[in-house]
Amino acid sequence: MSSPPIASAPPGPARAPGSRALLSLLYAVFALSGCTWAIADKPMEGAWTPAINEPWVEQIPDGRSDELLVFLAFSGGGTRAAAFAYGALKELSETEIELGGKRRRLVDEVDVISSVSGGSFSAAYYGLYGDRIFRDFEADFLRRDVEGELIARLFWPPNWFRLASGTYGRSDLAAAYYDEILFEGATFRDFLRPTAPALVINATDLATGSRFGFTQLYFDLLCADLKRYPVSRAVAASSAVPVLLSPITLRNYTPQCDYRPPAWLEQALHNPEDPRRRAEARDLLSYEDPEKRRYVHLVDGGIADNLGLRGAFQLVSLQDDTEETFRYIGHPHPRVILFILVDAETHRGVTHAGRARRPGHLGPDRPLQLRDHRTREQRLRGLGGRPFVRPTTRPVRVRRSELRGRTRRGGASRPERHRNELRAGRRRRRPSDPRVAYRIARLRSLPGGADDDRRSKP
Repeated sequence: MSSPPIASAPPGPARAPGSRALLSLLYAVFALSGCTWAIADKPMEGAWTPAINEPWVEQIPDGRSDELLVFLAFSGGGTRAAAFAYGALKELSETEIELGGKRRRLVDEVDVISSVSGGSFSAAYYGLYGDRIFRDFEADFLRRDVEGELIARLFWPPNWFRLASGTYGRSDLAAAYYDEILFEGATFRDFLRPTAPALVINATDLATGSRFGFTQLYFDLLCADLKRYPVSRAVAASSAVPVLLSPITLRNYTPQCDYRPPAWLEQALHNPEDPRRRAEARDLLSYEDPEKRRYVHLVDGGIADNLGLRGAFQLVSLQDDTEETFRYIGHPHPRVILFILVDAETHRGVTHAGRARRPGHLGPDRPLQLRDHRTREQRLRGLGGRPFVRPTTRPVRVRRSELRGRTRRGGASRPERHRNELRAGRRRRRPSDPRVAYRIARLRSLPGGADDDRRSKP
């Protein structure tokens, strides 16, 4: 006996092969966009210990002079700042100094590089690859139509679904592009190479408007692993101009690692005499509140500090002890402290203040540049609430032509008579307080690096 026929649904209208392919493509794109999650920081592996900071502290004096501390700061300013920073590194690589009877390139004595916005591209590339920057960076980045290629990727249809997901923004797209053309998947672990300077890439915390440094201190507060964080995302955060680019987001894993803040940070929080120290400590310790600060959204570092100097001043201000600060960064006994500020500011006047028309988002007078039109001296004085160096010294200005003529390889050095006069003048003006004398940036080891007496008159 045969079995009864199985009932089947009535046949529907036939689908064209093209519609099936289109549906499959849309399904794949939506699946891709649904899996897009742009938070790249990972939790710290295991419990926090002070030993986590040791590799970064040991990196600062690695192979360099114990007596000379060189701090290099790259300002913001887009591609112009990246090009200016690149040119400064190239000039320092061609400038020699004498230390301990040996001649060394000045760039090899740089201990710390602090960067903001456009300057972070040059700083990160040099921190990863060293002298390779002088061969590749100009073609790979400076002479490349980076803006045009980013716009092309923004209008590529598959990226529309990613950008619409709510967890992937324009800066995430830019970070992937920077990783492709410059950083090759590098993480902060790759900065720990021999002879490399310590690097501080600076962004701005959108919630507080304060500086956020991609350093072990900040990642300790988040219980996050700095060594596994992509360099491209840090640079994208440092250069994420508001409105044009979206914030880069970090997740706060506190209190998973049982982090204990340093004593000097707690002391600064309860200091009744210095409101600025209290405010800076409060901003840092706010990351320990996982309910209010579960996520950290970062934008262009130029909003908080467009010079790249605030990190050094903030560290000294919070600890309130210069000698302890030097020990903390692994450089306890410097005799000469040299700050080199590479400022890409063009000193253009405010073009939109003299007319009633509102400034636009595009054009040379766009407000998104977030420019600070105070003089450089006013901004330097306002960084730390009080001077880092007592007003017994003044900045030394060195012309580029002087570097070329007096300190480059094969060039003639400044006559011995001029150097002796300059040293004698410094001895006459040396302050009696040894603590003040300890903080003065003296350039006695740099032949030709300081100008004549008229540039250092009190």
